[in-house]
Amino acid sequence: MPAILTHDFFGKDAFDIAAGKLGFSTMEEREAFLLGNQGPDPLFYLAADPLLHRYAKYASIMHKEKTPELLLSMRDAIAPLPLKDVAVARAYIAGFLCHYMLDSTAHPFVYYWQNMLTSQGVEGLDDSAKNQVHAEIEKDLDEAILYAHLGKTVATYRPYSEVLKGVAAYALRFG
Repeated sequence: MPAILTHDFFGKDAFDIAAGKLGFSTMEEREAFLLGNQGPDPLFYLAADPLLHRYAKYASIMHKEKTPELLLSMRDAIAPLPLKDVAVARAYIAGFLCHYMLDSTAHPFVYYWQNMLTSQGVEGLDDSAKNQVHAEIEKDLDEAILYAHLGKTVATYRPYSEVLKGVAAYALRFG
């Protein structure tokens, strides 16, 4: 999977297209789309918190098991919503679908390099290190995408001040 920055840049680009095709026009819809575009990945980040790490497993489940059923359930969950919430829910689901499109496109590349690097017979760089190698490849992709989009490096860019900042403001306002 690409990491948070790659998904964010992709989502911002994809939103402009999705907005035109699906009729999204509000900031709330944009923020819902961008949040959905992160998919279940934020659950992976909970692994760092000893109180919340048990929830990280759900990110893997949503990525690997019964994904079509998950997406159909999201679609079905729109029907009982109040009309005022339908557009935001649709935007979130559209973003979630974009998350899966990018993952499906980038994952073969990530897995190729993960397997290539862990199969070279280097001590300590074998299948037991595949998760760390996978994360490093995604991090490197994030850094390359960041530089390509903004000409910045991770040394100068602070994602917490840019990525999903509208979502944080929305959560504070309505949460």
